[in-house]
Amino acid sequence: MTGLLIAGAVLLFFVFLLTVPFHAVISADDELRVWIRVLFVKISVFPAKKRKHPKKEKRKREKQAAKKKKKKEKKEAAPKKKRNILHMLRLILRIAAAIMKKLRRHLRIRLHAYEIAVATGDAAKTAVLYGAVAGLSSNLFELLQSGIHFKVKKSAPVDVSADFLGEKTKVRIKIDFSINLWGVLATLLAAGIAFVKNKSQTAVKS
Repeated sequence: MTGLLIAGAVLLFFVFLLTVPFHAVISADDELRVWIRVLFVKISVFPAKKRKHPKKEKRKREKQAAKKKKKKEKKEAAPKKKRNILHMLRLILRIAAAIMKKLRRHLRIRLHAYEIAVATGDAAKTAVLYGAVAGLSSNLFELLQSGIHFKVKKSAPVDVSADFLGEKTKVRIKIDFSINLWGVLATLLAAGIAFVKNKSQTAVKS
């Protein structure tokens, strides 16, 4: 009886492990962030967190102290660099394509927000930038919609607009890609079968 209970517990554990969803989340506002979440564990992927080394950090701070004093006035006087929205969207597109490349069939995609208000402070530049942003956004949505399990949340704000009176582009994007371990194993199995078939066909032809 005890053996059956242990076997049942082990079986339930593996079933649970295979069905636990792994989430890869792309989020963008002032900066682009990518993280992986499994249950309550959240791991930052981009930007990667650098490991801190106390001694090295101390020496580095001492060396940079003098430079910071010299550059302080220049930094205060210099205008702040505007976020490159096109670079951000291209990066999101590349990350999404990389995630979907092999896992498309078993991947669940949820769009939580996609809001971009393009602004540069100049009407002509805003119009040109808006056209480029709209084109990249269209490419991204086409890619996401090619997934079998793509869904836009009912409460998700979706809008790309041009703000001709604004000075700064505002961005709010959040896309959640999730897959369970069973889906990963099924994808690997399918890839392995395809590889074996291709190898055997090549051997026959030769």
